[in-house]
Amino acid sequence: SEQENNELLRKLRAIEKAVSLLNDVSKRIIQMKYFQGYEMNVVAKSVFISRRAAYYRINMALKEISYITANLSL
Repeated sequence: SEQENNELLRKLRAIEKAVSLLNDVSKRIIQMKYFQGYEMNVVAKSVFISRRAAYYRINMALKEISYITANLSL
């Protein structure tokens, strides 16, 4: 329905806004891993960090995205 589509669009915009607020490295990691589908080894090498550090960054970035989308009116 149109209402469901509007709700999905609102959520997508909130996520896009939250991602845009991340620092450059975290933003690049999230974009490459989740929006472009790169494997973690490629993602980590592209930002010159270890694979483990990249997973840590993803964890922290997802927490930040969750907080932003839950607590700010975007």
